[in-house]
Amino acid sequence: MSKWVQFYHKLNKFDLVNMRFTDEEETVEMVGMDSVMRIDGRWNMPSIRAAIQKKIERMKNFDAFDPCAFSILTGSSILNASESPVYNL
Repeated sequence: MSKWVQFYHKLNKFDLVNMRFTDEEETVEMVGMDSVMRIDGRWNMPSIRAAIQKKIERMKNFDAFDPCAFSILTGSSILNASESPVYNL
């Protein structure tokens, strides 16, 4: 089985009636090349969190990469992987 980490970030909710962003935030999946990170399937949670912190440090110069949570995807391929609950960073 292979494992990946799916990152989540906070976005302000959009009010469709007034066509503006509100002050309320919601946690949504990140999109793009850096939104998913492949990890070793044998790693335990502390090892996964350490790898995530390393990636955040490497990517901190990019404004668009600001994850607040993650989930773990497990499966034979990312297309049919099952997802764990979302964990806060």
